[in-house]
Formats: sequence, C-alpha cells, structure tokens
Amino acid sequence: MNQEWGLPIIFDSLLPAEYVWKDFDAMSNKVYREIQEGERTLILEEYSPGEAQVIRLISPRAEDYLLPIFTPGTRITARYTF
Repeated sequence: MNQEWGLPIIFDSLLPAEYVWKDFDAMSNKVYREIQEGERTLILEEYSPGEAQVIRLISPRAEDYLLPIFTPGTRITARYTF
C-alpha cells in the first residue's frame, strides 16, 4: 500500500521488490529547483547551497540543447552577484 496516498500499488517485475525499492528513500529526499532564464527552463538537483546538477532542459530553441552547460549530469556552481 502506498503510504503517501493510501492507495494500493501494483508491482510487477522479474527483480525482487527489495532490490528495486532499495534506495527509494534516498531518492525521495532530493531537492529540485526550477530556474527560468528567458525562454529556457532548467530543472536542477541541488546538492548543497550553491552547487547543483542539471537534470533537464526545457527550451523552444533547438540550439540550446547543443550547449554543453545544459547537458543533463553537468554540475554547476552558483555565483551570487549583488
């Protein structure tokens, strides 16, 4: 039974449930941030204040997907300017 929604879930896999759900709690504690810059939207996974990893890029411009800085898995460091 799903504890969050209180509904039963169906699990159908060749792998044992213990193996599949082994690190599920660690995955649900991640912090995600959505950053918008013009037409671009970046989904970032925050590791510590000022440090994150690119998870997803959403953009109507095809050339944005060719930029290495927006590749999923790229680690970025935030620099604050005042």
